[in-house]
Amino acid sequence: WRPELKPKPQLSVGVEGEFSGWEFVQLQPSKKVYAAYDAMVALPPGSYSYTFKIDGEYHLDPAAPQRGDPPKNVIHVVAEHAATSVKDLDIRLDGHGLKDDGAWALAGAIRAGGGGGALKKLSLASNGLSGDGVGALCATLERGDAPGLEVLDLSRNRIGRDGGRAVGKALGTERKVPVDSPTKK
Repeated sequence: WRPELKPKPQLSVGVEGEFSGWEFVQLQPSKKVYAAYDAMVALPPGSYSYTFKIDGEYHLDPAAPQRGDPPKNVIHVVAEHAATSVKDLDIRLDGHGLKDDGAWALAGAIRAGGGGGALKKLSLASNGLSGDGVGALCATLERGDAPGLEVLDLSRNRIGRDGGRAVGKALGTERKVPVDSPTKK
């Protein structure tokens, strides 16, 4: 949780979610990120809804995906992993059927530090991605969460105009590029 979501001193900062049976989990001031709060919760792969509770009030993270009514944030856990000392990380997930949910999960993992500067190549060809999933990935890249990324392969996905714009923006320039789109009947 980042304090800019609520501009006043916090007395109680926590999260409630499916992973805790909707019980309050206290967050502590982060030792890694200035002026942020965090907690380590081991989760098996899956999707989990959650919401932040700050000083007794519920808050959503506007940068995270949402689902449900009323809306809750959702986190996608792709896999359990340990810290690695890999220097040049090359992730190839071509043809794995990730779809947009998988792209959101991967964006969340990258945002949370999965790969960081070690991630050099990310190949996601033929995964059924649309502009929504590509937009989530590109927003993460635009934030600078994978500073060492040199190659991003999104070929053979139907990312559409919005996905193309997101890629252009993540590259640091807004430009028009031709993209594959379904044939209209």
